[in-house]
Amino acid sequence: VSNTVRVGSAPVPASGTIRVSKGNFTAGTLEVGLLGNDLMEIGSATVNVFKAGGNAVKIGQGAGVGRMVLSHSNAVLNLPAGELWVGGQNASGEGHLIVSQGMVVAGFLQTCRANGKIGHVEIHDGSLTVLTNAFLGNSANSTSLVELTHPRSLLTVSHGPVNVGVFSNSLSNLILANGTLVAKSVGVGSSTLAGPGMVANMFIYNATSLITETSVATDALSIGGRVAATGTVLLAHSGAVMESPGRVYLGNAGVGRLIISNGTVRF
Repeated sequence: VSNTVRVGSAPVPASGTIRVSKGNFTAGTLEVGLLGNDLMEIGSATVNVFKAGGNAVKIGQGAGVGRMVLSHSNAVLNLPAGELWVGGQNASGEGHLIVSQGMVVAGFLQTCRANGKIGHVEIHDGSLTVLTNAFLGNSANSTSLVELTHPRSLLTVSHGPVNVGVFSNSLSNLILANGTLVAKSVGVGSSTLAGPGMVANMFIYNATSLITETSVATDALSIGGRVAATGTVLLAHSGAVMESPGRVYLGNAGVGRLIISNGTVRF
């Protein structure tokens, strides 16, 4: 399909479903969940989205609920030049990306692109690779949750930051219950777009967070780096590990808290 594939465009109680069980599925752009309760499931198949930049894949674009589920070890969602929005740009509604198995490759990740949005990403026995930046909570009054739950859960942000919390009056949580996060840098309540009332949390349990930035001119880890924002990083398991060879800031402008209840931090 050379243009947009839209799963669901009628209000609740209507629902739309696409299941790609095997083979290859190609679209210019992809929208799942506009007004209804809509689902796209990827089995032993590859879904390619070729549009560059914004609007490539939008999950939960409207006031309804959109869900995308990767349910097989061979499942692939591939948009290396495009942006993946979990919780799209129209106010209210929900977007959910569930990587039960398989892999997602995206150029850019954003959760909650509109006021009041809910964006939720779960990575189980699978991986999500973001080639540039990840913005979690990219609108005011939004609620974002990204969680890794399995020993083989992997979130990689190759060449840019993970910003946990981006806009005012938003709540953003990154929960590493298990698995591994690899990122060039991490900001928790430190986005330059942040405003009053933003709360951002990163919880590390039986998991590892590896931050690769080494430049002395760049923050590898910043917690509470914006005025009137609150950022918290908590390690709360004997298997919790955070490593960063670069510069670390706590409360550079807002409230920053690093709580090591259990686990290991190496700076």
